[in-house]
Amino acid sequence: FSAQEWHRLAQNGSGAGEGGEGGGYPHKEGDVPQKPVAHPTIAETGGRKSEKSETLALVMVGVPGRGKTSVAMRTSRYLSFFHGVDCRVFNVGDRRRQHARYLQHETYDVNDADATRRRKLFSDQTLDELKLFLLEPGRTAIFDASNVTSDRRLEVYSEIKKLGKVDVIFVEIMSQETMIFEEEMAEQDLVDAAPLDIAEDYRKRVQHYQEVYEPIASGGDDDHERDYSYIKCIDRGKQIVMNRIE
Repeated sequence: FSAQEWHRLAQNGSGAGEGGEGGGYPHKEGDVPQKPVAHPTIAETGGRKSEKSETLALVMVGVPGRGKTSVAMRTSRYLSFFHGVDCRVFNVGDRRRQHARYLQHETYDVNDADATRRRKLFSDQTLDELKLFLLEPGRTAIFDASNVTSDRRLEVYSEIKKLGKVDVIFVEIMSQETMIFEEEMAEQDLVDAAPLDIAEDYRKRVQHYQEVYEPIASGGDDDHERDYSYIKCIDRGKQIVMNRIE
């Protein structure tokens, strides 16, 4: 029940329970049936999207195994349930797993130009899908990918801003702690019985990302990323850094 329905039933004396003199809840079948309560955000707008709704793109940043996907999914559920936002997560890893077999760590070596192009294709396709989703105002899309270099973040930012009035917020998950779930993380990618130590292979994959990883706004005073809106979550929330966030 909503609070309004709760009080209305409490004040209805027609169905007072035993020993009650008015003010009781109806207990006889057909008195006052329980009614479903619409999500408060939907109820306030009459089922229509608010004209004040912002169109947002949250872009995840960080090396694998730091919890980006978990944060993305929980954020999406929070915005959808508590704020009635039409929110969707666009995960590059999911697309790669749908179209490719297990990619061993050598595939993530940035010196392998052909492999880099193949992996970037999955990212670009996912980004295109995200852009189509954001064509309808008032939606929030979360781009769940590593985006570990400044050049890639600039490319993603520029592509999303082509849509017009879309606010872009980078969400960087940073942690110096050693990963403890390498095997579980790697098993998500296993679609065949690969004859290798998947935990060790996954650690080597992460090392390739760490070799090129550039934290947001880690350059000098003229770093263009200082103009981005971003949130850095450091060591599982021990420190939060926000820039240009209202």
